[in-house]
Amino acid sequence: MSHDLKSLLLEKVNALIGEIAGSNGSHTDLLQALVQFVNLRDRVPGIRKWIVCKSDHLRKQSLNANISAGLEKLVSAAEAGEDLRPWLHDAIFADKQDALFNDWGIQHYHLGVEFEIVKNGRPRIRRTGDVLFATHREDTGHFYLIGIFDHKNFSNKQLLEIVNANWPELIDHAKIRSLIEISHSPTSSEIHLLRKNQVNSAAEIDGKFFVGPGGGYTTSGQSTKAVMKALYVTRLLYSLQKEVDSKQLEVRFVVQDRSVFLVDETNNRHRLVL
Repeated sequence: MSHDLKSLLLEKVNALIGEIAGSNGSHTDLLQALVQFVNLRDRVPGIRKWIVCKSDHLRKQSLNANISAGLEKLVSAAEAGEDLRPWLHDAIFADKQDALFNDWGIQHYHLGVEFEIVKNGRPRIRRTGDVLFATHREDTGHFYLIGIFDHKNFSNKQLLEIVNANWPELIDHAKIRSLIEISHSPTSSEIHLLRKNQVNSAAEIDGKFFVGPGGGYTTSGQSTKAVMKALYVTRLLYSLQKEVDSKQLEVRFVVQDRSVFLVDETNNRHRLVL
């Protein structure tokens, strides 16, 4: 029996996009579907009981009553293992890129205290002017709360300074170890302009230089990490298709915890694909 792995995987990925984004994926191109799914999977925290870590900066911040209540509501939801999608910004679900996340691996959460329903029936927390900037790690289950700022701080290097002061291990991989200095260290406002033109840049933090802790972005503005993963999967799929055809294997794709496995029914084995 012949199996078109490309078509089978596209069907699974579109379904996964629908589950996370709340609307069915409609991609006809596998590569673009993979890029969107990988970016979604990276940006949307899984449903689990998170270990919440607050920065020293956040602990010292003076917050008004509404924002404080909104923060407590989000923390309680994370620790209880609730779905955190209502707190995220809407652009995620419309397949719009987040330059801050692609560049630094940081995103923002709204801090309303009440839920509202948007057009597609998806619940979301009420939007707030001041938002929480945070990052998370699926492999360790840690949810790192950086600080609360307004919407004008998406390129503020203070975000990375706080991460480096509290959890330097989160960005150590992005440190340029052989670089002593650069002719010009971009300011926060210059980083904002560079992002608007899809130009990756170094950020100087405490005399050290970091480039793209979040993986960076391509000239089209897409996540470099997501594009590289998508290209890897398409190359892997080509190799697997040849093996399936030559050996006449009976295979199927299965999904577990937002990961996709190729199950070889003929030899009773499975392989992680995505």
